[in-house]
Amino acid sequence: MKCMGIVSDGFEYEGEHRLDEEICVVRWQVQDLLDMFAMLGVECSDANIDRFLATRAPRTLDERSTEEGWEILEDLVCMEMKGGDDSADAAVVVDGQRFTHLKNVTRVLGGHVITEWER
Repeated sequence: MKCMGIVSDGFEYEGEHRLDEEICVVRWQVQDLLDMFAMLGVECSDANIDRFLATRAPRTLDERSTEEGWEILEDLVCMEMKGGDDSADAAVVVDGQRFTHLKNVTRVLGGHVITEWER
């Protein structure tokens, strides 16, 4: 079944993918919160989890994840689809081998993004 739609800036799309088809879902879990508590020296307890959840913090996390996601998506489209200037800088060298294509972002912990790269 063909799906049609108008996307931003007047571009038209006609293809197999639904416009509302998810391409990525980010889920933050209690384990992530507890990992951050431990890294920052905050007691890992139900009371502290409840205290955090009762604030605006979860909503802010959702909003900022979406904002950052747009920037990440732009970088990835430039790198993977357009071969833009960003692609020259987006590389990791391991044991003398250069890896230039992002394969999978697996986890963000303590400000470090753990990724898999392929040649």
